[in-house]
Amino acid sequence: MGLRRYSEAERAMEQVLKLDTDCEEAAMDLLNCKVLQLMELHFEEGQSLLLLEKYSTVPAVLAAYADVGRGEIQSLVQPGSPCRSLWVGNVTTELTEKHLWDLFKACGDIESIRVLHERFCAFVNFKSADAAAHAMEKLNGYCIKNTRLVVRYPDRRPQRVIPVPLKTCLPVTQQAGLAAGPRRRGPVNGDECYFWRTTGCHFGDNCHYKHIPDQKGKDRKPWQP
Repeated sequence: MGLRRYSEAERAMEQVLKLDTDCEEAAMDLLNCKVLQLMELHFEEGQSLLLLEKYSTVPAVLAAYADVGRGEIQSLVQPGSPCRSLWVGNVTTELTEKHLWDLFKACGDIESIRVLHERFCAFVNFKSADAAAHAMEKLNGYCIKNTRLVVRYPDRRPQRVIPVPLKTCLPVTQQAGLAAGPRRRGPVNGDECYFWRTTGCHFGDNCHYKHIPDQKGKDRKPWQP
């Protein structure tokens, strides 16, 4: 992947997943590989994730995009146009699909929800653009499960979003429980890239988090490749 030989990288990770269907690292690397290919074609990261959820592969995305009659694709990739989908940031591991469904359904009929905990985000797809616009206006900045949501359209260039615990949102007993729980695999030391400090980050200069040269591989464990 680092050499941009994406087809080879995809085949290798697909083979890993055939041998071990539960290998989360291979599944995430496969997704990242597809996202990088679309980002090199000038799609935004949020657009890429949303399109891959719907079309699964890069060739399928490009085929759909090439068909200019596909209004749904056009509305996704043209900034400012009505969109039925929302990107939701600051989605911590405490937030489940059900939490988001119960929260967003008050704004309109939902078609689907996809949660990507490893990227601290989710996509909420409504049945109408009006419902999506209403949800964004109402729920951007909403406090739930120790985090404050960031809600926007996926065709807007993403800002750096780092999950910041909101201790005032939880009782003291729940705060203690979260503090004692396992550390999630996300940004460390505020805004440093977890993968840069461990196994290596495939996003390179496109990563949303800091890559400090002296910290490369500093937190790599003996069992990590």
